[in-house]
Amino acid sequence: WYLRYVMQRYDGNEVLALAAYNAGEGNVDKWVAAAGAAGHDFGLSDIPFPETRAYVENVLASRGEYRTTYARELGLD
Repeated sequence: WYLRYVMQRYDGNEVLALAAYNAGEGNVDKWVAAAGAAGHDFGLSDIPFPETRAYVENVLASRGEYRTTYARELGLD
């Protein structure tokens, strides 16, 4: 439920949603505002918590591996 909520809150942005899932919406909102104030879009490198950055990277990598594995098994690769 919460993951779906943060996905909707951050307009489907997976990086923001995963970061919020791990570090909280308040932190993510601050990081997005800081990136905007610095004149650039928010990216993984804007996550100051090493644990959260690693969490987001790991989830995205695992998703890619999952899709690759199951696409191969289903003959969709």
